[in-house]
Amino acid sequence: MSAFEDSELEPGVIMVLHGLSKVELNDTLVEVDKKVISETDQTVRWKCIKLDDESVISIKRVNLKSPPEPTAEVIKQCEDLCSEALALIEDAKRSGKNREIKRRVMDATMKLNEAIKLVPQSGLAHNQLGDIAHYTGQSPTVIMKHMRRAVANGLNTPDEKLRIFRARLGYSGALGNSGDIAGEQEQLLMCLREEEILNQYENYRPGCLHLLCFSLTQEGNYDDAMRVLFDLRDSHPVLGNFCGRDLKEEVRRQFLVVSYNFYKLGVEIEKQGDKLEGDERLAKYDEAKTLLHKAIQCAPDDEATKSAWFRIKAKLNPQLTVIQAGEFTVAGNFSDGPAVIDSSY
Repeated sequence: MSAFEDSELEPGVIMVLHGLSKVELNDTLVEVDKKVISETDQTVRWKCIKLDDESVISIKRVNLKSPPEPTAEVIKQCEDLCSEALALIEDAKRSGKNREIKRRVMDATMKLNEAIKLVPQSGLAHNQLGDIAHYTGQSPTVIMKHMRRAVANGLNTPDEKLRIFRARLGYSGALGNSGDIAGEQEQLLMCLREEEILNQYENYRPGCLHLLCFSLTQEGNYDDAMRVLFDLRDSHPVLGNFCGRDLKEEVRRQFLVVSYNFYKLGVEIEKQGDKLEGDERLAKYDEAKTLLHKAIQCAPDDEATKSAWFRIKAKLNPQLTVIQAGEFTVAGNFSDGPAVIDSSY
C-alpha cells in the first residue's frame, strides 16, 4: 500500500473523481465520508457521497483529487452569491410572512448551490446552507451534513479560521442533537485547542466549556461535568454573553443540574443500602455520602441536599446527635430533590 493510498482525508472534504474506467463518473463532485478497508484483501477505499444526487460510492484514494483552485474572480463571484443569500435570509427573518419566508429561503438556497458549483470547496457556502437548515427547522442529520462540509472545506481568506471555528460549534450542536455525544465532545475539544481565537474573543473559551459541560451532563458523566464547571468558574470570574445567552446564568443553572443529579444518585444508593445488612449496607451509605458531598459542592446553599448528607452520616454513625443534623433547615421532603436556590455565581 503506497503512502498516497493510505493518506488521510477529513470527513466532509469535497473531492473530484478522476481516472475511473466509468468515464461518466469522472469530474463528479463527492463528499468524503469515511475510510473502508476490505476484510478479504485489505484494499483501502473511501466511502463518498455524490453531491448531485446524494448517492453513495466507494472509491480508491488514487481516484480522488482536490477541486481546482479557483481564480480571484471566481472567488469574488462565489462570495457575492453568499452575501446575496445572507441578505435574503435576513429579509426572511424580518418579514414574518410564511410565503415570503419560503420564497426568500428558496432563492437563498439556489444562490448558495450556485456558489458551490463555482467553488465546491467554499466552506462559507456550505456554512450558510447549514444555517438555513437550522433556521427552517430541518433535521439534525441535514444540519450535520452541511456543517461537516463547512468545517472540512475552506479557502485561504483572512476570516476563514474564525468561520471554521464557528461552523465547528454548529457542527457539534448538530451531532449532539442527533445523539452522537462523543462526536459532539470531540468537536468542542477541537474548538478548545484553538488558542489564537480563544484569546481573541474572551467569551469563546467559557462558552465552549459550558457547552462541553452540558454535553457531559447529557451523557451522565457528572464527575467530569463538575470538573469542567469548577475550571470555568475559577478561570473566568466574570462572564458575558455567548451565542445570545447570559453565560453567568447558564453556568449557575448548570451547577444546579449537576448537583441535582448527584443528589438523585446519592438517594438511590442510600435506598439500596437500606435493603442490605452489615458491611454491604455501610459501603452503600459511604458511596451515597460521597455523591451527596459532590452535590453540596455544586450547590452549597441547598438545604435538602445537606440534610440528606447528615441523614447518611447519622446512619454511618448512630451516635451522631440530632443537634448536628438540625443545624440546617430542611427544604421540603428529602425525596423531592433539592429546592431551586438563588445563589450567586
